[in-house]
Amino acid sequence: MTGKATVMTSRKSVIKYFKINEYFRKFESVSNEPPTNNNNPEIDLENDPETNDEERTKRRKNDLHKQCRRGEKAFEAGHVKNFVFDPSLSVIKGNAFLNEDFSIKDANCDCVRGTACHHIAALLICAHYNISVTDIECTWKAKPSADRNDGVSFNELFPHKPFSAMNEPSESEVKRICDNIETCKRGCAGIAWIMQSEPDVRCENENEDEPSCPLIPNILQIVSCSEFLAVTDKFDYLLTKTHLQPSNIVAIAHATVGQISNPLWCEGRQCRFSGSVLGSIIHAVSKNRKLAPSLIRTVSTQAMLRPEVLKTVGKKGKYSEKINPRQWGQDHEAEAKLKFTEKTNLGVQETGLWIHESGIWCASPDALVGDNAVLEIKCPFQFRAAKSLKVCLDQDIFLKTAPSKRYAIYYDKDLDEYFMWKEHEYYHQVQSEMWCSFRELCYFVVWIPEDVAVVEVERDDVWYEENVPKLITAYKEQFLPVLIKINK
Repeated sequence: MTGKATVMTSRKSVIKYFKINEYFRKFESVSNEPPTNNNNPEIDLENDPETNDEERTKRRKNDLHKQCRRGEKAFEAGHVKNFVFDPSLSVIKGNAFLNEDFSIKDANCDCVRGTACHHIAALLICAHYNISVTDIECTWKAKPSADRNDGVSFNELFPHKPFSAMNEPSESEVKRICDNIETCKRGCAGIAWIMQSEPDVRCENENEDEPSCPLIPNILQIVSCSEFLAVTDKFDYLLTKTHLQPSNIVAIAHATVGQISNPLWCEGRQCRFSGSVLGSIIHAVSKNRKLAPSLIRTVSTQAMLRPEVLKTVGKKGKYSEKINPRQWGQDHEAEAKLKFTEKTNLGVQETGLWIHESGIWCASPDALVGDNAVLEIKCPFQFRAAKSLKVCLDQDIFLKTAPSKRYAIYYDKDLDEYFMWKEHEYYHQVQSEMWCSFRELCYFVVWIPEDVAVVEVERDDVWYEENVPKLITAYKEQFLPVLIKINK
């Protein structure tokens, strides 16, 4: 700051903030315009003779408000280095004079503005915060900016040596160790096999007529390799590596029969959108929402699912109220298949994991029916004590249950037939099963101990056109960045 000022009062007191504002308001009118120390064109706002008084007053008012704001910022930035308050003379050096009621009578500064500049505003604001009614003759001064010699701490005198409990070897060191081990024979180095490259794991089929199962693209390995990290378009590179031919898709489905009890089925689902979560993903993308962290965690860790779910059975072999509904469904799936066969006279064939040709989403039907249909079974735990499915489903319609909370199917009394809600997440699941397995029909079976319903759902081309781009977008923009971050 180049300004210099003095404030004069009749007795010691606090410089009030509103008094500062009143001082600057005196110069809002053109007639009270403060004089300047020179003819600097930057501050001569009334240079235009054609400007009327109203416009000039408005410009002057805006300029004074600007000076107040600049003064406040100058004080906050620490530009007021020092001031001296003399209570006997009621003066703050900087040339600002106060009346009996502590209002600012006059002020002047060495800068070009002279009387209403931001230097004066900064000085008065500083006085407002630093002078009280109990002040005696004192001098206040900001801390010097020069560095002081406060001594040296023990940490500076005796710095800790760099230490790490784990040494991170460089790539060259790893390569050198691998080369040294490779030169040893197995008999000399029992750990030589660890450094060797992983062989291509291919599934063995009991039926020699069936094609062998190719290696399922491991997405975790792909996103961890150096080539993936080096490319610019990482998603395009991933799609290139995960793309599957129809023959490979069929071979993988044969090799993963047994599903949750088959380790290959668990590994194939890892980091892929499975049919059971497609509904949640499509709903989130349609609403322009982010995928829930729990959903992303489920997709990235699906390979860690336990092959068995612990049962919770109460007295006399009855299920307790705290049983996992998924366990209920698994325990009664075989019985539901038998009921379906008895009702439709159709045979079922066990199947495994069907991966879409893009390689980033998959589905697992409960069984195949003939050459052109899949079977999906649901055993709703909430209806386990019901005598009739029609009664349970009618309650949803009668009570006007929200679509998001309705069950997947409804009963049409006029047609005497069950239908499926297209908004339900199960609809997205069965559509994914048909599209991944190259089939055009799904038998959706709802089983309870006292009743069973079979709904025929056809493959929907509109569903594919509308929702598959959403799945690709969600994988590219939301899931893949998280996956890359996890594997760094």
